Amino acid sequence: MAVTAQDGAGDFSCNHPYKEAGIYIKNCEQNQSPVQSNVVQALETASVIGELCLAGQALSSTTVAGLAASLRNSSGVHVVNLADCMVSPAALVGFLDAFTSTAALRNLNLHGNNIGSQVTAKLGKLLAVNTSIKTLVLKWNNLGISIDAFSIFCNGLSQNSCLDELDLRSNQLCMDCAKHLGSAIRSNTNLKSLDLRWNNIHNEGAEALLRGLEENRSLSSLQIQGNCIHREIALAIDECIKNHATIVKANSDYDIKTNILLDRIRVLEESRSQQVNEIKERMTTQLGEAEKRLGILSRENQEKETRIEELENKLFVKEEERKIIIQRSSVLEQNLKDREKSHKEFQTMHQRSLNKLQQEVKEEENEQKAKLKYLEEQMMENQKVKEESQDLLAQQIKENKSLKDELSRLKTQHGIQITQMEETFETQKKSWKNKWEDMERSHEDQIHRLKSSAFEIQQELEAKISELGEKQSRKLLSLTETCERVKQDKNSLEERISSLQNTTSQLQRENSNLIAQVAEPARKLTSLMDELSNEKVLNQRMKQEKMEAIKIQEDLTKELENMKSRLILQKTELEQSEKSHEEQTKSLKNKLKQLQSKLDDKNKKIESLKSDERARTKFLQSAFSKYFDKYHSLQSPSSKSSDS
Repeated sequence: MAVTAQDGAGDFSCNHPYKEAGIYIKNCEQNQSPVQSNVVQALETASVIGELCLAGQALSSTTVAGLAASLRNSSGVHVVNLADCMVSPAALVGFLDAFTSTAALRNLNLHGNNIGSQVTAKLGKLLAVNTSIKTLVLKWNNLGISIDAFSIFCNGLSQNSCLDELDLRSNQLCMDCAKHLGSAIRSNTNLKSLDLRWNNIHNEGAEALLRGLEENRSLSSLQIQGNCIHREIALAIDECIKNHATIVKANSDYDIKTNILLDRIRVLEESRSQQVNEIKERMTTQLGEAEKRLGILSRENQEKETRIEELENKLFVKEEERKIIIQRSSVLEQNLKDREKSHKEFQTMHQRSLNKLQQEVKEEENEQKAKLKYLEEQMMENQKVKEESQDLLAQQIKENKSLKDELSRLKTQHGIQITQMEETFETQKKSWKNKWEDMERSHEDQIHRLKSSAFEIQQELEAKISELGEKQSRKLLSLTETCERVKQDKNSLEERISSLQNTTSQLQRENSNLIAQVAEPARKLTSLMDELSNEKVLNQRMKQEKMEAIKIQEDLTKELENMKSRLILQKTELEQSEKSHEEQTKSLKNKLKQLQSKLDDKNKKIESLKSDERARTKFLQSAFSKYFDKYHSLQSPSSKSSDS
């Protein structure tokens, strides 16, 4: 049932969910033509399943124009069935124009539409241009009415390269149409099925088709029943079609095999490319690892070279230090020798001074003894006067007390002097120790100081000895004066005797003090000897350090030799790795050559198969030609006999 544009405007708008139906409705509205609901439903189902089926439905020219507009840019409709729709020729021409640009149509059925010459020519032009239609059904359309239009159709068919099936049943095709169709078959290399049943081809048309089949290799199905064709021609056509089928099968098998071989070759090439890529990746990784190892080895070599340089510098510094130590040890030895000489000289001088002092003390003792003897004699002589001098003893005792006080004071002063001397000696000893610790910095200054200190001590000793001698001389003078006074004054004899006793005790004490003072320089000498022994110990330590430095130098030389041996081993390992890389690359190249040779052999086999197929086809062609020659030679006498 047809629906007018005004009635359907509410039901079918331009914004239809299906594009083809929406375009059809819009076209109908623009042309003010009625919208057919059955066409809209068919377009909706076609947009879903891809097949537009309007078979047996009456379609006006405006409806066909709307269909053409909806299918012109459609990409979802692949099958169009307009069988028995009785579409006018002008509408069909416009409808076919829509398929010149589309590439979606695969199957077109125009069965029973009484196609005229205009539509037949248009179909030929469409076939010459279209590259998507695989199946074309044109039965019951009277295509053979116009031979010229059918020749245009056949010309388009000869140029077509995608059509597989063509149905031309019941189209009143004559012998001339068959001739045009045979020439089209000769040129077409893609058509596989052709249906020519119930036409008027006759024998001449069949022979033209047979001649076209001789050059065609793609047609595997040709139906020619109901065309008044002689049985032998039909059998020849059937045989040719069977041969075509076998050839097509062989070609298909060959294509399959070639595709399989190509797939295998592709797989081999892919595997080869993968292997090559893997080999390249391995080579790149190995080269990268080798470069990394070379970089690491170069860094290690640089580090080792820098370490060797540092060790050489250390060795040079150690050598310089060793030379300096040797020089210093030689200087120290010389200084020690000089000091030993100076100490020996000092000892000899000190011994001489001690001997002199001892001799002087002995002489003074002898003199004192002589004086004491003389005094004893005087005392023996003066014992007689003793009684007379008892009165004067008390006074003398008082004087003795005063003298004792003076002696105690002198003792304290002398003790203070001794403590001061000891303190000075200890300070000097500390300074000497400090100077001895700093001996490595300034040996000559310290020796000079020691000499100066020893000289000062010697001067002090000599001064003290001279002072003591002067004191003793003074005391002796005082004693002589007292003796004279005793002679002069017998009353003061006992006082003088006590003073002499005191002086003798004091002299003894001073003698002991002198002995103690002489012991102090002996102690100093022992301390100096200890210092000398300490210097010898330091010398030995320096020698030990020197030996350790020599050992360190030997160890460093050993380390250098070990480093050199390691470097040589690393170089050999690098050479071996490079050789192994070269061998691997050579083996990979050999494998590539083998694969290339295999590919060449397979290509040669493929070419040999192609040449064999060509030889077979030529052999079949020659066999068919011989067969047809025999057939024609047999047919000609039979025709003559029938004429007679």
